Amino acid sequence: MKKLSILVIVAAVVLAGCTPAETPKELKGISLNKQTLEMDMGDSFQLIVLYEPEEAEDGAPAVTWQCTQERVATVSPNGRVEAKQKGKATIVATCGKFTAECKLEVVTGSTPVIPPDPDKFNVTPTEINAPAAGGTYTLNVTSTLAWNAVCGESWASVSPENGDGDAKLTVTVEANEAETADEQNITFTAGEFTAFVTIRRGAQAVVSKYVAKPFSISDKQKVVFSQGNLQYHCKDQKWRFAEQQYDFAGKNNRDISATYDGWIDLFSWGTGDDPTFLGAGVDEANRKATFADWGNNTISNGNGSGWYTMNDTCWKYIISERVNAASLKGFAMVNGVNGCVLLPDQWEQPEATTFTAGAIKYTDNQYSVSEWGKMEAAGAVFLPAAESRDVRALTDKDGIFSSGWYWTNSPNGYDCCAYMVYFSEEAGRIGINSSGRSYGHTVRLVKSSY
Repeated sequence: MKKLSILVIVAAVVLAGCTPAETPKELKGISLNKQTLEMDMGDSFQLIVLYEPEEAEDGAPAVTWQCTQERVATVSPNGRVEAKQKGKATIVATCGKFTAECKLEVVTGSTPVIPPDPDKFNVTPTEINAPAAGGTYTLNVTSTLAWNAVCGESWASVSPENGDGDAKLTVTVEANEAETADEQNITFTAGEFTAFVTIRRGAQAVVSKYVAKPFSISDKQKVVFSQGNLQYHCKDQKWRFAEQQYDFAGKNNRDISATYDGWIDLFSWGTGDDPTFLGAGVDEANRKATFADWGNNTISNGNGSGWYTMNDTCWKYIISERVNAASLKGFAMVNGVNGCVLLPDQWEQPEATTFTAGAIKYTDNQYSVSEWGKMEAAGAVFLPAAESRDVRALTDKDGIFSSGWYWTNSPNGYDCCAYMVYFSEEAGRIGINSSGRSYGHTVRLVKSSY
């Protein structure tokens, strides 16, 4: 009985120390440890949910996170914010029926560009290509939003500059007085959308600045080069020098005939008095073309007579035998045209230009129109890579060519062949070679310098 009494007493004491389990506190709301947040691109920050009351956290639902502009920032499932791009966004935490927000601004980095949505905002056309003289052009805006337009440079303007719906805009492009083309954008903004219209404006035609300077063709003789390659108008039967050293006729040479109403510049050897004749090797039985000095013809812009076609010996002397010959030649690209540059005996490099002597890649020396103007004013000669014409195929060739072929007036001892000046990147040099007389090659004339 004594032991039973003790157990009863102990049990009573234990039961007396126990109380019923507490009921969880009811959640009344949430907030975040930051209501506003300013970040740099690439930074991160941990947002924390604060519960009201604090004791309600244990029984609260799981929190979900969302960023209203994910291109600006992202938020992880536990509230870690990563700043991505310059801009503004809102981070939203949701717990049951309660939400809390943090206003975020990423203050550094590039502003994202959202392209137009045709259903909400669009601008057409997206490009304007104007000549050097300028002009006026029309743009069409379709929009359900208010929009704004800004030109990047003062030489173009747009009217009107803003609106709140569909509109026709007038773009005015001023004349370009420079010898280089230029480009700018009109930037349109409408809500979150950005659109660009590119305006390209051509350059003024460049009047040839070539100044003829002496080139040695022996230890006693010197010549000057013509301003460009020789060209012939088939129908009008007239000769001229190309206006610019980098000009050539290209695919027009496929139309060689006595009635073709255009200029050609690829001639078969020996056809100086009959440039539309296809040349020896095509009709040997009836004729052998032997007139290989194209300079005997009257050249409309040749400033008098005295022009002639050099022989292979003279060309070779200029290319490799005159004093400092190796430093006075090199491959180049002028106004996007491949070719070879030859420098006069006495060469002074113009300011703001460079020249890599001995270059065997066209891209080793690259010149804009204005840069080349300085080079040719100092006497530089450019032989464009105008390719050749196989009269048997009359291949349609045009564009950027990789080799140059220039006739000399020298036969090579065979009725079917003659000497020419040849250069290409593949050959890696400029030198004298032999060619079939029926092929069409370019001609560059010279005049004696006294």
